[in-house]
Amino acid sequence: MVASATALVVVNTVIYVRDLFGGSNSAVAIALGIYGAGSMAVALCIPRVLLAISDRRVMLLGAFVSVVGTASAAVVSITGGVWGWLALGTVWFVLGAGTSMISTPSARILRRESTDLNRKSIYTAQFSLSHAAFLITYPVAGWVGAHASQFTAAVTLAVLATLAALSAAHMWSRPHVAAHFASDEVTNASAETRAAHQPRPRGGT
Repeated sequence: MVASATALVVVNTVIYVRDLFGGSNSAVAIALGIYGAGSMAVALCIPRVLLAISDRRVMLLGAFVSVVGTASAAVVSITGGVWGWLALGTVWFVLGAGTSMISTPSARILRRESTDLNRKSIYTAQFSLSHAAFLITYPVAGWVGAHASQFTAAVTLAVLATLAALSAAHMWSRPHVAAHFASDEVTNASAETRAAHQPRPRGGT
């Protein structure tokens, strides 16, 4: 999901803004900034959200948002005028929010599910796997967009994102996996809640 949405934004924003809408380089920067704003808005809110909602729900919701956003980009590609610009800004903000809902909690899960001995290896493996996905989605975004259309590229990326989301939901719904993560999330949430309500030591006089 993250790879599809990110590839769409990183590779094709300049095509949407310059070629489809006739915008300037400044408009490209603004569009990328809107995507970043969506990501930052979620990243700032997510610590408090995770005190009440499980990592799984937040990340699967992020997967759904990313799929919808990627599919909506296909509609943006065939929309012109003022409505096209409004749609582009809205969809790019949604894509930033969706990818952040997946990426931000993932670091917490990796830390929670690792030990001091294997943490470096687990983070390395996650980094390698995520960038292996980029090796697929970046060429798809560029090649399909150049040889077919931006509409086709967005639909193709949305299909890949949907398959990834369904796979994640299926694997995370397995009883032993769900029970394991649920137990860890309850323990972690309880610890964070206790820490948040502990009185802070006052400074000396």
